Amino acid sequence: MEIVLWGCRGGIPVSGREYVEFGGNTPCIQIKTPQTEFIIDAGTGIRELGNMASIQEKKNFNFLFTHVHWDHILGLPFFRPIYEGATLEIFYNFQVQGDVVEYILDLFRKPYFPVEKQEVESRFISRPVDFPFKKEDLEIEAIPISHPDSGLGYKFKYNGKTFVYLTDNELEFNHVNSKSYEEYLEFCFSADLLIHDAEYLSQEYKRTKGWGHSRMEAVLEFAFNAKVKSLGLFHHSQNRKDDELLKLERSFQLLGKSKGLHIFMTRQGQSLML
Repeated sequence: MEIVLWGCRGGIPVSGREYVEFGGNTPCIQIKTPQTEFIIDAGTGIRELGNMASIQEKKNFNFLFTHVHWDHILGLPFFRPIYEGATLEIFYNFQVQGDVVEYILDLFRKPYFPVEKQEVESRFISRPVDFPFKKEDLEIEAIPISHPDSGLGYKFKYNGKTFVYLTDNELEFNHVNSKSYEEYLEFCFSADLLIHDAEYLSQEYKRTKGWGHSRMEAVLEFAFNAKVKSLGLFHHSQNRKDDELLKLERSFQLLGKSKGLHIFMTRQGQSLML
């Protein structure tokens, strides 16, 4: 199983010399196995993914969305295959997420975007599902995230390996539909790789508690308790520059090494193999 990170930034895309190491695109990841592929979220990172897919002449795409806040969907109208006859199958849980396809099509509306939904809606195929489900050789489980307006985190299993993607999940605040800390621990327990929201530091969290994002220190403690093998910190603040992220990464890696946990700050363009 290969996990490709096309965007790791939260809130709003950023650019400039201070954001080269970790990138400025908002969330989009791609999961590949020998038999299938999934795209999870469609932040601004999906533009580059789409350009590559267009060159490769891909015509079928499987999608999952954690939720439909702007930073997780705003790149979709710039996904080039939409305008080249591709089909996008969107898998979602209606009870937790609502009609994701309906929300996404609302992006295509004047005066906000020149292409209107009737021009593209035939490209989108709705796939309401109950989790867990299996697509070819990939098993997919889901859990509601602790975040305003709700959403889902995902667990992917392939060939004895487990990857958990829990972005926009606030571990220390219970939002509507959220699960308990213990349930999140059980969901992540012993995963080979956990990528988890870690937007804030403790001093920042005094002001941002309830906004739907976790503080880094709480995520580290959670990962230790969940006994995961590797932890990627994700959804970097738009205000967090490369030098600060590098400094934090070094200090967290020293702490993780003492406890047998590999810790890293996720980077745009990074490819991870399980």
